[in-house]
Amino acid sequence: MNTLIDIINEAKKVLNTTEDKELARVIGITPSTISNWHNRGSRPDLFALMQLSDILRIDARELLAIVEAEHAKSEQKQEYWEKMKERFSSSKKELITIIACGFIFSSADCKLELGQNKAISYKYMTPTMYIM
Repeated sequence: MNTLIDIINEAKKVLNTTEDKELARVIGITPSTISNWHNRGSRPDLFALMQLSDILRIDARELLAIVEAEHAKSEQKQEYWEKMKERFSSSKKELITIIACGFIFSSADCKLELGQNKAISYKYMTPTMYIM
């Protein structure tokens, strides 16, 4: 997801609807509010972002960064929010990798490539089980 429209469409997909009206009902806002988001007349407030975060099961900070990058009025601010978006997105990848290592392998070396010559290595060892 790179835009507010992407966020809206993904939320509707999760809710199994194509209607802005249904998404608005679930979030607790008016359909005209979502229409304003589509037209870039406004953007979600913190309450709406938290509701979207719950629907999408995505860190609200990542959604905030997406919206702020799209609406930034200067190149400097847009670059800042793009970096934040990447940072929040990559922290999610790190967590998923660590969890996957723990659940899939009993003893594993996992490495996550983050791009820009960055990587995280994680060694997971399960404790020995003793049966008495």
